[in-house]
Amino acid sequence: MPPGTPVVGPLAAAALFGLDGVTPAIARGTTWTVRYRSASATPVLTLFSDKLSASVLPLLSDPAWLPLAGFAVLGAGITGANGVVPFAVAVPNTPALLHAPFFVQAVAGAALPLEAAPPVGGVLR
Repeated sequence: MPPGTPVVGPLAAAALFGLDGVTPAIARGTTWTVRYRSASATPVLTLFSDKLSASVLPLLSDPAWLPLAGFAVLGAGITGANGVVPFAVAVPNTPALLHAPFFVQAVAGAALPLEAAPPVGGVLR
């Protein structure tokens, strides 16, 4: 038994915000979809950047991974009855985008602090 005082108390049943299912690789000339899961009717804001930079913000209960001065809004939505909200991006088939970095992170909630999902993305193929 590990040392320390055991934690005893009620278990809170709550939806955990995060990615839903498998997120495919990002490829030029395709539609890339990322899906998030939380409790139904949860507002979700998805942000994107070409860089990752971890920081702690008092408005978020989890780390922010996109640079504060270098992100843009990808989309906003509300989770459906099944708790899922998808965001689809039409990726242009532009040769200049080959190996370009693209990262997405979403935040969710109707009250502060908001929950943040882990970042997802990589380089375009």
